[in-house]
Formats: sequence, structure tokens, C-alpha cells
Amino acid sequence: MKKFFVVLAVFIAVLGCSKVEEKVVSEQKTQKKEVKTEEKPKIFKKEMKVFTIAESSRKQTKIDGRFEESYWKNASKDGEFWLPRGTEPSPVKTTVMTARDDRYLYVGFIAKDNDIYAGLQNNDDPLYDHDDVVEIFIDPTGRATPYFEMQVSAGGVKFDSRFSGGRRKNRDDSWDSGIVYGVSLDGTLNDPEDKDTGWSAEIAIPLKSISENPPKNGERWKAFFHRINRHTKLKKAKKGDFSAWTPPFGGDFHNIRHMGELIFSDEEIR
Repeated sequence: MKKFFVVLAVFIAVLGCSKVEEKVVSEQKTQKKEVKTEEKPKIFKKEMKVFTIAESSRKQTKIDGRFEESYWKNASKDGEFWLPRGTEPSPVKTTVMTARDDRYLYVGFIAKDNDIYAGLQNNDDPLYDHDDVVEIFIDPTGRATPYFEMQVSAGGVKFDSRFSGGRRKNRDDSWDSGIVYGVSLDGTLNDPEDKDTGWSAEIAIPLKSISENPPKNGERWKAFFHRINRHTKLKKAKKGDFSAWTPPFGGDFHNIRHMGELIFSDEEIR
């Protein structure tokens, strides 16, 4: 009888260990599923229609960053920028808008910012490493041969460069985009003691500087719109310092295979 109870006790112990092991394995599987779900980004590429400014409204155009022209009210707009890896919308609010005429592609940015900062003063300085900037990447052919990068800082300085043959290849900073641009501040530049509201940039890109032929109705060009929100000594780095209209799904804004598309339209706005 004693031997029977010993065998029974061993059986119960083994059964208990088996259940514990099953529980541990089950918890590990659950954790793996949870991690996989958290890390999976949303994969998408945005599109934006580029409407044509009616000829009767073109005389209004003044590139000053204020968007007082009537046609901007009817232009395509997108106010949801994403974190670069595409995991969620950026908490730093930015709106981009587009329009065109027979000579220029117009891109406007409205950037919310409680401390506007820009210290560099010379065109083609490395704005992307220092200042609050908005960026435009355009690939008219869709083959990255060439593609173009244009930036404007909150201080009213530009940077532009040309690449050919692929991502970041054959960089040419001597290329001049010929952009016409204006910046408007709702706050004080480089004064961390006060609280700013934001800044805006209006950029006119000469079509002839980026394409041999102006885009036709329905034609698609690949594009990125980015924003970098730099910080002064009183700011702390936070999620959303780098954001994108369409996310590049990585820390590199030149991850051009994830570019969105601009769709040119002959439909007029006034």
C-alpha cells in the first residue's frame, strides 16, 4: 500500500510539472504574438492630386508663405504626417498642399511649432542636421534617374541637391533648383523664452528644372514630403521630431521605393 501512495505522489508531481510547462509555453507563444503585432507597421503609399490654377487666378500669386490666394482653399491638402517607420501618425502637426500652373509646381507647408528654430544662414548649408525644415523629394520618371531634394528652413534658407542612379547615389549639391519660396512665422525665430505657434513655407518649383516636359493630365510623379522639427536648448527631443506625409519605413528619408505619388490634373481651381 505504501508503494502505491509513492507511485501516486510521483504521478501527481509529474502531472503538475507538465501543466506548468504547458502554461509557460502558452505564455511564450502569446508574448511572441503580441510582439509581432506591436512591431508590424501599416504599409501604404499616399496619393495627392495636383490641381491646375485657373489662368484668371494666377495673377493673385505671391510667394510669401501666407496662402492668402483664393485657390489655396480648393487645393489638395493633407494634415496627417506619420512617424518615419509608419507605426502611427506624428504628434507634431504638419499640413502639406499642392497646386500647379504651366510653369511651376507649388507646394505649401503649415508647421505647428511652439519654438521655431533655424540658425544656418547660407544656401546649401546642411539644414537637415541643424534647423527646423520642410523637405520635398521628387522623382518625375519613377526610376530615380534623376530624383531631386529641396528643403526650406524656418529661417528662409534653402538646400537643394540632385541624385541619379538610385537611392543617395551620385549626389550633386551644385545643382540649383531655381525654387522661389517664402516663409512666414507665427512667433519669434530663435527665442526660446516665448511660446510660438508655428511657421509656414510656400515653394514654387520651376517645372523645367526637374522635367524635360511639363506633366500631362493624369501623369504621376513619385514624391516625398518630410518635416524635421529641431530643438533649442530648452526643448527635449520627443517622438515626432521627424515626420513624413508618406512614411519611408525607416530612419532614412531617402528610402525612395516607398515614395507616394502626385497625380497631375487639368481640373482647375480658382
